[in-house]
Amino acid sequence: MRHEYIEPVVNACMGTLASVIRSDVKQGKVSAVPGEERAADIAVVVGLHGDSEGHIALHMGTVTAVNIAARLFETEFDALTPAGLDALAELANMVAGNVVSSLNERGFDFSMTPPRVLAAGQAPGKAAGPESFRIPFTTDCGEVTVQAAFHSR
Repeated sequence: MRHEYIEPVVNACMGTLASVIRSDVKQGKVSAVPGEERAADIAVVVGLHGDSEGHIALHMGTVTAVNIAARLFETEFDALTPAGLDALAELANMVAGNVVSSLNERGFDFSMTPPRVLAAGQAPGKAAGPESFRIPFTTDCGEVTVQAAFHSR
C-alpha cells in the first residue's frame, strides 16, 4: 500500500463530507482491503489514472444514501430517486477531485473519470490488489465508507 496516498485521501474525504453534507464527521480506523470487497448497498466510483491506476469509491447503505441526497437537496426523500443518485455521483466527484488535487499538490500526477453509481452486486472494476484501503466515516446522515484502490502501473 502506498502510505503517502492515505493522508491526502483521509483529509480530502473528511473535509468534503463535512462541508458538503454539513455534518460533523468522525473517522474510523484505516484498514487494508484484500481485493475488491463491497462495503454497502450503494457504491459511487470515480476512476483514477496517472502515477497509479485505481479508484475512489464511496460506499453507503440505502438509508444513508437517501439521507445524504435529502441533505444535498434540502428536502425530504422517501426513496432514492434518479436526482438523488446524481447528487451522490456529484458528491463522489467532489471527494475524488479533492483527493486528486491533494495528491497532485504533493508532486503526483493523477486525473479522474466521471463517477459511476453501482447498486448491490455490481463490482467497481478490476481488483486493485494490495494497494487498496478502506476508511469508515460516521456522519449524522449515516456511515460512509471510502475505499481507495491504487494499482501500480
